Amino acid sequence: MNLTELLSERLIAVDLKATGKLAVIEELAHVITRVHDEINPNAVARAVLERERISSTALGHGVAIPHAKTSVVDSIVGCLGLSREGIDFDAEDGRPTRIFFTLIAPETSAGEHLKVLARIARLCQVQRFREELLASESARVAYELIGAEEEKLRGADGS
Repeated sequence: MNLTELLSERLIAVDLKATGKLAVIEELAHVITRVHDEINPNAVARAVLERERISSTALGHGVAIPHAKTSVVDSIVGCLGLSREGIDFDAEDGRPTRIFFTLIAPETSAGEHLKVLARIARLCQVQRFREELLASESARVAYELIGAEEEKLRGADGS
């Protein structure tokens, strides 16, 4: 699954307001319900927080992939949030987290969920991509940037 299939402009928030870990998880849950209004945002936030208690989903370099498996969804859903100020998300490198790709998957999901997590991690390894994403002034720009970067990945490895 490509990220452009998972995301849409309405699932991208380029200026998150939250200043703490709990608040950003709750805000991201509400971004998901902009499109998926059948999903309870509180259930999403609870599932992600439970996953965060196991270990932080911050990758470092200002990126986190808060995610969880839960019975509240039948298919993988997600969103992207950008924090201009950055949030302490317990990253091992100690740096503030500014890019949040959030994924919620069905409890029965395994392979596809892991593939999406890996794709996000791979995209976010590229410093230029992270910088351009953070410079996105709109959801449309961010979405188009993700699509262009995924095209480069497909060209590089045929995926």
